[in-house]
Amino acid sequence: MKKIISLVLLYFIVLVVNSQTLINNTIDVTGGYSPSGFGINANYNVIFDNSYVKLGIYVSSNKDKQTKLDVDYEIPYTILSVNVGYFKPFIKNRNESIILSGGLGLLAGYEVINNGNNEFENGAIIENGSSFIYGGFGSLDLEVGITQNIYILANITEFYHVNSYLGKATMYGGLGVRIYIN
Repeated sequence: MKKIISLVLLYFIVLVVNSQTLINNTIDVTGGYSPSGFGINANYNVIFDNSYVKLGIYVSSNKDKQTKLDVDYEIPYTILSVNVGYFKPFIKNRNESIILSGGLGLLAGYEVINNGNNEFENGAIIENGSSFIYGGFGSLDLEVGITQNIYILANITEFYHVNSYLGKATMYGGLGVRIYIN
């Protein structure tokens, strides 16, 4: 599975590098809500005729509440992932100043639980520590044009981490900017 994800990521990196002169490209950055925390999502998008490929990095800092033996624990965890997805606009106005797109993709990354410590101050031990994670995501992007090359971007994404200990399904909602660079 790791080899397949690596090959897919390598393919999209080559696609992005070769596409610099052929098509429009965008860069976008959003910041916003993640479960009991904050997330940042930065992407490079390669635009085709009526779709685009998104290559991005997602970082979030969250807290999970769990109860063990009648004791409540608040476990901090951080997710860092690389995401690759295919998006297609399905609603846009005549001059394309408002665009709503949807997409699906794959992700691979690392989950750091309790800042890498397996033990709490009270002596309780975390059974599963930090580890490699992988999975998929579904996302909606809403762009609203300010100028010809600068758009306000609202993004909502549901990440699903197949092998995560704490954050199997993680929602992210962010607001930021998308800049068309070609």
